[in-house]
Amino acid sequence: MTIAKTGGEERLIILPDECDASKIINTFTLPPCSNIESKPLIELFENTDGRLYQVKSFQFGKGPSYSHNEDLANDKYHYAKDDHPIKSTFIVNNSNPADGCILNSSKLYFCTLHDVVFSLIGFHYRTSVAEDEQDYVQPSDTGENQTANRKDHERFLTVRDYHDLLTDNHAKNWNHISLRCLESGLTKISETIEEAGEIYYKITPALITRYLVGKVLKITENFPPSFPILKHAPAEIVQCYKVVMATNLLVSLIPKAAYRNLIEFSPSTTDCNFSLEIKASFTNLENYQATNELKNVEKELLMKSAMNVGIGTNGGSVSVKKVAKKVVLSKKPRVAIGKGAIDGFFKRK
Repeated sequence: MTIAKTGGEERLIILPDECDASKIINTFTLPPCSNIESKPLIELFENTDGRLYQVKSFQFGKGPSYSHNEDLANDKYHYAKDDHPIKSTFIVNNSNPADGCILNSSKLYFCTLHDVVFSLIGFHYRTSVAEDEQDYVQPSDTGENQTANRKDHERFLTVRDYHDLLTDNHAKNWNHISLRCLESGLTKISETIEEAGEIYYKITPALITRYLVGKVLKITENFPPSFPILKHAPAEIVQCYKVVMATNLLVSLIPKAAYRNLIEFSPSTTDCNFSLEIKASFTNLENYQATNELKNVEKELLMKSAMNVGIGTNGGSVSVKKVAKKVVLSKKPRVAIGKGAIDGFFKRK
């Protein structure tokens, strides 16, 4: 744990065990790996062991956006004029109570490992820019983006040449990343050749897709049990669902063009050793959901039909439509006055 000052503001940063808090840590920013315009820059720092870490934040005393109105009505949180929660952070050393600190902010910063490969993928597809994640379901101009990037990467480059290319054409802060860290990323998504004892690299879309397929496979094999899955679905459909969800989890880390290439991956169309059918998983899950939805519509129609004709259930009586019968009255012949059977009895004398 360390206290850092940024622009005059103190920040509490929880560091990994591998980092030495007694040494000065300089952070820098790079563009978001996904090239999504609505996302902020990512804050990074490289440790002495060559590992790259991303600095993220969590703020106490502030509810989620969807419950803002409810929290406001319940007077649950209190905010300053700049919309920051009125909270403070107390840092206490149990071993030495005199060694403590009070910060006038409720924001806590922590660090997670950052794979430099994702930043390299963002650079390779830097012309593939999206406004937000919703654009990923729209038709892609992947072919044009790949052509544009291939023109920039027609030549094999050394690690140092790639370092200069990234600094000059992507972001100046690439100069804060060591050659050792950069080389560890290039080896995972590049073709290599060796000449005069030096290794040259060239990033290719095929190797990028292969690397991402490996990530999807790892997520699928370690799928969290708390994550909701399809109920009452066949085992093969459940597996397709896991592959689709694992693929979509990478949306926040890769550009749109890389995502479109990934969902088209099929081991039959590449020399990759992976047998993960990503394209087939998307197709099978979509067909299953469409068929299941059609079945639900058919069931609903059958139920409505049953209700309309009055079909009872569980031994209930069957309603019968009542028919109104018309009663026909027969006409009896009228007897003339004085001609009846008893008229003679009452006859005048």
